[in-house]
Amino acid sequence: MTERGEKKKAAQKKRKATKKALPVKLAQVLAWFVIALIAGTSFAALDPPSPTPTLVAGQEQQPTGNGQEDRQISDPLFLKCHTFTDEPKGAQVTNCEYSQSSPDQWSRALAALTLLVIAGQLIVYWKQKGVMQRALGETKRTVDTMEKNAEKQLRAHVFVEFSYINNVADPLPHFLNVPNPNPAGRIFPNDGPMVYLQIKNFGQTPAYDVIHWATIHFDALPLAGPLPQRVRFPQIELSKNMIGPSSGLSKNVSLVAPLAAQQIADLRARTAAIYVYGIIVYKDAFGKRRRTRYRMMHIEAAGRIGISTMMTGCGQGNDAV
Repeated sequence: MTERGEKKKAAQKKRKATKKALPVKLAQVLAWFVIALIAGTSFAALDPPSPTPTLVAGQEQQPTGNGQEDRQISDPLFLKCHTFTDEPKGAQVTNCEYSQSSPDQWSRALAALTLLVIAGQLIVYWKQKGVMQRALGETKRTVDTMEKNAEKQLRAHVFVEFSYINNVADPLPHFLNVPNPNPAGRIFPNDGPMVYLQIKNFGQTPAYDVIHWATIHFDALPLAGPLPQRVRFPQIELSKNMIGPSSGLSKNVSLVAPLAAQQIADLRARTAAIYVYGIIVYKDAFGKRRRTRYRMMHIEAAGRIGISTMMTGCGQGNDAV
């Protein structure tokens, strides 16, 4: 997949995640609203503060016994009364005072405090949940990146390891230091130039179902148009091979006829080149189909025609997926 396609796919995933997160956000806002409503209602239900304690004195009451008597009357206030004997008058006197609060007020305050604590815990929970979700997302992205990097490091990578050309043309008479034997010279006068190709698996796992197609073509330099496409023969079944790590396969391609004098002259004038190009398709250990395209050429600029056997790379026609 291209970089643009990966970005588009990531954007689609982000939009889907946003749509899924929207109901959760709405639920959070609704929960906070309900919590605030309950807390406000609980505070509103509390009775107002009791008035300043008052003393009721001189209120007579039939004796009920010796000592002190405390009694509780109905809500909202808690009334405490103390009965004693007024010595000069010889009468029973009861003093009563109202307490600052009642048991119901304490219960309501405790309930409101409990609600506030629960609300705080819920808020902390939602915030922690968001942090955990973000951390989980970062962890997932990190794991995905590590898996991709591990796959790139472990999977098969099949490329052309080296190549050379033979049987091109005889060297000119004034050439010096001509090797003997000279593989670039016309060793086989009735045949055209021959190219040896060696491909290699540079990965750490095998390459399966390897198909290597290559061809050779004489054309102008620079190219005036596209090179001839691969000719398919459906009735011929292509051979498939397996290449282990650090192992390779070789192939030879050649022109049927020897180069004409004018073609050799064009090569030396740097207006023509011998092009070798091909494609390698295979399946890696992770079950994914892979493809390598390559293109190289034999030109005067890379070495003297008739002496050099070097193939050099082209600026176009090379890619791998």
